[in-house]
Amino acid sequence: MEIKSVALLGAGAVGSYIIWGLSKLPDIRFGIIAEGSRAARLRDEGCSINNVTYHPQVWSPQEAKGVDLLIIALKYGALPGALASIREAVGP
Repeated sequence: MEIKSVALLGAGAVGSYIIWGLSKLPDIRFGIIAEGSRAARLRDEGCSINNVTYHPQVWSPQEAKGVDLLIIALKYGALPGALASIREAVGP
């Protein structure tokens, strides 16, 4: 299987490194999964990584459904709160 679409859940320190790397790949459809005020902030302000601002697509869990690869880059304690979003993004 060829990976053509990637969604990221978690735009912190580890997630930022993934944003930095995948944003450079022209053949990958890439987005960050976020909802509510976090999604609005990411759309408006982007992500600043090493003094460069990146503006990846921001997807709801429903919009991410069907991606080829879902990367979870959350702190362990945040995982239980994200399970519903993960479930929505990957389906049954």
